[in-house]
Amino acid sequence: MTATILSRSVGMTEEKAKSRMADTSGSSVAPMDYAALEDRIGKVYLYHGMPLQARQLPEPRQRDSYNVHREVKLVQMLQHWNLQKIVGILIDDDNKCQAVLGELCSRGTLHHLIHDDKFDLDFQFKYSLVENLVSGMAYLQTTVVKSHGILSSFHCLIDGRFVLKISGYGMPVLVSPNWLVPPTDNMSDKQLYFYLWRAPEHLRERMPPSGSQKGDIYSFAIIVQQILLQSDPFKMGKLSENRSSVPVRDIVMEVKRGSTPPLRPPLPASVTAPEMRDLLEECWQEDPSLRPSFAMFKASMLQMLVRNKISTVGLVDHLIKKMEKYSLELEKQVEQKTNQFMEEKERSRNILDQILPKSIAKSLIQGTISAPETFECVTVCFADIPGFANFVKSLASRPHDYLDALNILQDTYETIVEQRDVFRVECLYDALLLVSGLPNRNGTHATEIAETAVGLLKSVANTKLSLAPSHILRLRVGMHTGPCVAGIVGSKLPKYCIFGDTVNTASRMETNSIAGKIQCTQKTKELLPESPLFKVVHRGNIEVKGKGLMDVYWIEPQL
Repeated sequence: MTATILSRSVGMTEEKAKSRMADTSGSSVAPMDYAALEDRIGKVYLYHGMPLQARQLPEPRQRDSYNVHREVKLVQMLQHWNLQKIVGILIDDDNKCQAVLGELCSRGTLHHLIHDDKFDLDFQFKYSLVENLVSGMAYLQTTVVKSHGILSSFHCLIDGRFVLKISGYGMPVLVSPNWLVPPTDNMSDKQLYFYLWRAPEHLRERMPPSGSQKGDIYSFAIIVQQILLQSDPFKMGKLSENRSSVPVRDIVMEVKRGSTPPLRPPLPASVTAPEMRDLLEECWQEDPSLRPSFAMFKASMLQMLVRNKISTVGLVDHLIKKMEKYSLELEKQVEQKTNQFMEEKERSRNILDQILPKSIAKSLIQGTISAPETFECVTVCFADIPGFANFVKSLASRPHDYLDALNILQDTYETIVEQRDVFRVECLYDALLLVSGLPNRNGTHATEIAETAVGLLKSVANTKLSLAPSHILRLRVGMHTGPCVAGIVGSKLPKYCIFGDTVNTASRMETNSIAGKIQCTQKTKELLPESPLFKVVHRGNIEVKGKGLMDVYWIEPQL
């Protein structure tokens, strides 16, 4: 692909079209990263340090070197605050013009601004846009270009300071012949949409490539109606419940046919001064000769603004004040959302701390994956209430009763467990799996588990179920001390699991225990000091499945 920049040819291969364009002097035109704005402003290129905005042509036009260069030079000579400065055109390898390159207007088209719900255009802002538009067109009609021809809200660009700049002017050689023909019934709604801005006389006969000055003033009035109502052409407004539902096809064809009175956009008295409404009605007169020039419109509009004490001077200051107000509101919203986020983050962290050891949870939050770890000595405890499920289900008249009973029991477990250096590995229905000594090697794991078990035994016995208030619940507990391996299992739903023969032995201690009793092995007993909370009583040797005879002990709560 090649690009004509300031009437100089800039070469670029098809492979490099998306990344770089280099001219013979070593300068380059490179696409910039404006992906977030591309829907509004099109592709953006960097040329000699200046960002350029590409306006894609509806149809690629065959390059005519003399005419193209002549028309590019003509539009480059035009200098006005409200005209987009044209730098060059983009030409592909087939020698076809693909796009017009001009100064960057970062806020996109007027059409996008009007339809952006984030912008509520106030009275001063609207009249400033109208003043920009009429000033640019008044200047354009005094130049060799004379008329625009395809003026619409898509050809009105908004720069970073909210100044309206007209694009798409000049270079009639680039206008597609298909765009000049009158609309027909066999055209699509998308094609007909762009005829909404076209003057009636150009809907009935083939339009000249440059259009006409009287046609431009009609198109201008349609755009002003859009600005005042913040709507599509011929619509009542984007927020109005009374919005027109007339199809685009019907509107275009009705304007083309002409009627008495002629079909024109609605302009309620509430959106503008009567003088402005009268001016606009003159602009879309059926007879082109009755329409005012842009110079006449501008003079009449300025008189109206003076009479009504409306000022468009200091728009940036006005916008800054609005932005300051918006910024304050935004800061409040951000603070509120931040507080909500922090609260939610804290809740999430608390939940994570419940299902994982705190040190492991912290590592996960920081993005560190904890590897499985071997622990030489920990104490593991299993506990359950024999027959709890069948007992509650026999009394429950509905599933909710069973859930209520489980919730009461779980609350009891949590109240005791969270007081000690103990991690709850699993809690399923009435069953409980606890461990101490990992991941924090505390050295007192046997005592931590024993005192936790005593607390659980007492609390469960004092827990009253609404289904059977007089029934005493009896916890059965078994524990063992030894080595194990622990680590995170799963990534989407991480779970901290423990493995090893110590876990199996602790489970056997629980199943061979008795309801209302705490049973431990010799290894656990050896690590238990004297305690005011419990005493250790020898039970004797018992046959344990898979283990044979084992010397076991009762841990009995002290009264």
